[in-house]
Amino acid sequence: YVECLTKLCSKAKLDRDRGFNELQSLIQHYNVDQISEVQNEIQKLLENEESSWESRHGGLSGARCLFEQGKVEVEEDNTRIDEANSFAFVMIGIAMQLLDDEEFRVRIAAGELLGVLCKAIGTEVYDRCKDQMLGGIRSNLERHGLDEDSTECQNEEPESIMYGSPATSSRLIEK
Repeated sequence: YVECLTKLCSKAKLDRDRGFNELQSLIQHYNVDQISEVQNEIQKLLENEESSWESRHGGLSGARCLFEQGKVEVEEDNTRIDEANSFAFVMIGIAMQLLDDEEFRVRIAAGELLGVLCKAIGTEVYDRCKDQMLGGIRSNLERHGLDEDSTECQNEEPESIMYGSPATSSRLIEK
């Protein structure tokens, strides 16, 4: 699995994609202890504050792979995200931090991981992250020319914000 993680953190997208596919295949045959080792390595990758964006992206992708493949034990009866779901708990915190990363590919990977975690765990993940996500969306819309409209949109539902965007409004009208 070390080779897969190395590929996941490569500078070349093709290698990162290969690493993801190889990790998917490899973990199908892993037992709980081996999965735990992979989790620990992924967590180390993501907790290293001096890592490159490729390493952060690779760690997020590796974690997403584990959850997508159902290789992380998630307590079915326990809808609370806590120590019972400790890897998930840690990954939610890291993904939330990386939603504000300077590299857009890391932000996308963080959002994808949170989406997979929502599917695996439930709405508590969304409830925990929604304020930060909506704030990021609002900030991004303001940065793209909605400064005048932003005060009007602050108290509106997220769906109504998209009607204030000229590009989105024109696409909605076309439908």
